[in-house]
This record gives sequence, C-alpha cells and structure tokens, in this order.
Amino acid sequence: MKKDQRLKEISDRLKGIPIDEIQNLEILRNNFEDEIRECIADRARKELQVSAIEDRKADKEKNFEKEIKKDKKQKELRLKLELCDRSVEALKGIKEKVVGELRENAEQKFEEYFLSLHWKKGDFKNVKISDDYKTSVINNLGSECLGTMSAGERQVLALSFMASLSNVSGFDAPIIIDTPLGRISGVPREKIAASLPRYLENSQLILLMTDQEYTPTVKSNMKERIGKEFELRYDEEEVTTKIVEIEGV
Repeated sequence: MKKDQRLKEISDRLKGIPIDEIQNLEILRNNFEDEIRECIADRARKELQVSAIEDRKADKEKNFEKEIKKDKKQKELRLKLELCDRSVEALKGIKEKVVGELRENAEQKFEEYFLSLHWKKGDFKNVKISDDYKTSVINNLGSECLGTMSAGERQVLALSFMASLSNVSGFDAPIIIDTPLGRISGVPREKIAASLPRYLENSQLILLMTDQEYTPTVKSNMKERIGKEFELRYDEEEVTTKIVEIEGV
C-alpha cells in the first residue's frame, strides 16, 4: 500500500513536469552513475597501490631491523628489546600456569559438588572441564554421557559448575539464580536445597523461586542461610508487581 501510494505521488508530480526537463534529469542521472562507476574503479586502483606500498613497507622494516643489528650503537637498545621479548614469553608461561591451576581447582570443585549433589550415587565416575571450559560427564562405564542427561541432571550440573567457578574466581559478588529447583523434585530437591547454600557460603545468594519450588521442606533445609525473604505479589487493579518483605524469617 505504501509503494502504491508513493507511485501515485510520483505519477502526479511527473504530470506537471515538461518532457524536456525529465530528459535532462535522466541524462544527469546517467552522468552520476558513470561517475560512481569511475569512483569504484579508482578506489580499486588505490587499494592495489596501498597493498603494494604496505609490501614495500614490510621489506623496509626488515631491512631496518638488519641495519639496527649491524650498528653497534644500537646494541643497548637491542638488548632491551630482547629482554622485553623474554619477559613477555615468561609472563605468558606464568599466565598459562596460573590459568591451568585455576581450571584444575575449578574442575576438582566441580566434580565434588556434582557427585555430592546428584541423587544417583555410583552412576557417574567423574566430570571434567577442558582447557576451553567445556564440561564433560563420564559415567561409571567410562563413556561420555552429557548428551543423555535428564533436564534435572543438567540443572544440577549447571549449579555445580557455577558454584565451582564462584569458589575459585576470587570475586566477592552476589549470585542470583532463577528457579534453581524448577526441574528437580522429591528427595533430590531437598538435598540440593540443603547443600547449595553451603557451597556458596561466602557469597550473598539470591534465589528466585516459585511456590512449587519453595516448599516447607525446602525452606526448612535452607533456613540457616536465609537472611531475608520477599514475595512478589501482583496487583491486578494497579497492573503492577510489588515486592513485599515477609517478616519473621
């Protein structure tokens, strides 16, 4: 509809314009297109020139480095540059070592948390964290089983991974978890409710839970770590959600 309206507007405007003026405008438009094509071709030529200049620049830099090495006056500068290079390599090694140790510590905590939180004892042998922080779960038969885990098991895996990273990161910041027990039911839910706060005991933990998750048993298992308790109440008249603190927690 917009296009039809636009076409009608253009048609109405053209009716009042002389043929000669339209022809002149068409010639002008063709000239502009020729200029655009010429500019594109000129740009391509300039890019080739820039590429050739950069190649020559690289050759000059190589020759410059050779001349610096030949010049005895630059010996001190060369020694400083070599020291900087060695320092950079040493720092890279230190970084790799520290990152590796952190990953190993995270992996150790990850396995500890997952195996203790999971309700099926003996089903899993260990869990791993690769160099690029991808997780792997090995069952008691020695096979990778990450792709066959249930939604609840994946939830436990995610909670364990988060807790392990928080433990080794050194960052003291609040942690917010939305529906931490949403896919878990029964005894596993109660066990996780009692265990999770201990794994994050040095962090402020904020849990956003539904009434189906926050059962009396879950609340009882977590009561030692509950500092404040709030309820989100929807007001249909005002069409807003209010945050109400629950007294006596």
